[in-house]
Amino acid sequence: MIFLFCFLTFSLNLENKIASRAKNQGYHVILLIKVQKLPSKS
Repeated sequence: MIFLFCFLTFSLNLENKIASRAKNQGYHVILLIKVQKLPSKS
């Protein structure tokens, strides 16, 4: 049970690190994709 909790906490921390890194590096990329998708919708 304790091992499972530690594993979940570790994976959650890892996910947060990856998410924050993705936000920093990929925010302008996502913005670019959104801008490119908007004209094609309308």
